[in-house]
Amino acid sequence: MRIKAFTLIEVLLAISLFSLIFAVSAPFLGRIVGSNDLDVAVQASVQSLRRAQVLSQTGENDSYWGVYFQNGSITVFRGQTYLTRNPDFDEITTVSNELAFTGLSEVIFNPVIGNTSNTGSITITNPESEQWVISINNRGVIDY
Repeated sequence: MRIKAFTLIEVLLAISLFSLIFAVSAPFLGRIVGSNDLDVAVQASVQSLRRAQVLSQTGENDSYWGVYFQNGSITVFRGQTYLTRNPDFDEITTVSNELAFTGLSEVIFNPVIGNTSNTGSITITNPESEQWVISINNRGVIDY
């Protein structure tokens, strides 16, 4: 009676074929993950800016609300500056540490009106040098 099994050459051929497929696809997968991290950070940034603006416009706790950007996190806070804020009201969103935030680091929205004097842009860049720019004008309009 003969037992059916794979030969050593067949096993080695299958392993080398899988290794070749992985080696070819790994760089593409890395770019997709990096691009996804950038998209997630942009959406989280815009969402945080809009949340702080709405909290200011609705008069939540009758205070200014703002957003602070730093590598690795985005913080919605209550107060006229990040340094003088009340940390009990912080809402922190974590993002990839591999992303770099440049430009505005803090945006404060005025109560009731929701406008801001912190005009400019926030640029988010991933390790592959892809970047996304979020602009804010004095009326509080967020463009990305």
